[in-house]
Amino acid sequence: MLSALFQQEETRLAQRAASVQAQRTARDAFIVAQFPVLDTAFAALVDTTVGTNPKLTVTHTPATDTFTNHTFATLNKTITNVQSTLYGTAENVLFTPSLESIDADEFAVISITTDLPDVATQNLDSGFADILRRGILMRGKTTASLVAPQNSNFVTLTSDLLEGFLAALFIRP
Repeated sequence: MLSALFQQEETRLAQRAASVQAQRTARDAFIVAQFPVLDTAFAALVDTTVGTNPKLTVTHTPATDTFTNHTFATLNKTITNVQSTLYGTAENVLFTPSLESIDADEFAVISITTDLPDVATQNLDSGFADILRRGILMRGKTTASLVAPQNSNFVTLTSDLLEGFLAALFIRP
């Protein structure tokens, strides 16, 4: 009987919806736990990597994102600005975290914007150009980590990699 088949399909659809919702709830719980950890770790990594120099300034600005399509309403984040006055005029590299899931296991990205002259960004090697274009990713399912795109792969973000990236942007021949 067709009505029995409809009932079976309705049951299957309800079970599927419940499974998807359970997966979303678990993923949201992971994000709520890991996003602030990686946000704080990134801010500390920038501080350590940049160090102190009168021509370098690091500024951290707290911000909050609001959501309607998650089991959480808000996420706190830190917008980090690295400013150089090496060539006289202030030049900025701004790091802004936000939720995103484009790549496998990705749950957030730290987007990078600059006000640097074109000469500083046009001649980056391909790995650094990938970082500037794509950002730094927050990834994981059970353990979260910061990774950087490198020629169609991802590598763990280290102080050395971040220093090389910032040096390539701020120090020009």
